[in-house]
Amino acid sequence: MLQTDIISSTDYKELQSSINDFIAKYNCVWEVKQILYSTACNKDGDIVYSAAVVFNDFE
Repeated sequence: MLQTDIISSTDYKELQSSINDFIAKYNCVWEVKQILYSTACNKDGDIVYSAAVVFNDFE
């Protein structure tokens, strides 16, 4: 079954690091299918980078 985990940060490099950590931690159990990126502004006007990591949940 496909699952999605959302990772967000106001720092793009931190977002990339979090995605890499997520994949390194779970890739042996879950097969990552796609990563979808988006940007938005929060109520304070800061840019927020988000990624939806789509994966197969084999458990």
